[in-house]
Amino acid sequence: MAIPNVSNIFKTLSPDLVIYDINQAWVPTIASPFNILVVQFMTTGTTVVSYSIHFIKNHGGVEFPFLEIKLREFHEKRYHNTLLSAVNHPQNKQDAPVTGKPSYNILLFNTFRELEGKYIDYLSVINEKKVVPVGPLVQDIVDEIEHSEIMQWLDKKGESSTVFVSFGSEYFMSKHEIEEIAHGLELSKVNFI
Repeated sequence: MAIPNVSNIFKTLSPDLVIYDINQAWVPTIASPFNILVVQFMTTGTTVVSYSIHFIKNHGGVEFPFLEIKLREFHEKRYHNTLLSAVNHPQNKQDAPVTGKPSYNILLFNTFRELEGKYIDYLSVINEKKVVPVGPLVQDIVDEIEHSEIMQWLDKKGESSTVFVSFGSEYFMSKHEIEEIAHGLELSKVNFI
């Protein structure tokens, strides 16, 4: 229902650039007649997107090059079927393939190179678009004294030996979900924050 209003805003303001997120996949179509440059901003990280695009482009025939990202057979089939269904049979007009012409060959992601560098690089290659990490966008003010205990703990751990668990700033887990994930992490016997 926002499309007519957004179109009117584009016509009235005539912006040079519009940055949109995945929930407004129709923005390039609306911006195209006004020759407005558009850039998509992804609120997710690049790992799952690179995995998904790899699968779509290779139709599951080529294994994902990063072995640490591997779904078990049942989950892999289920994920791939869901992904193919979403691509081939969008449920509504907003999910349909974009018919507008995105003018910029850039994707912005809410991530940073130190966390997902190899996935950023791989996604740039397979998607043929420059992937620019711009996150994390929301940063808490860190009280060095308050967090020194965590930093001391981390300093005692080997490089790449600790799992950082985060579900982003837009998802709030129930107490039960937190307990289940914590239980699974404890059973795995890995270091985690």
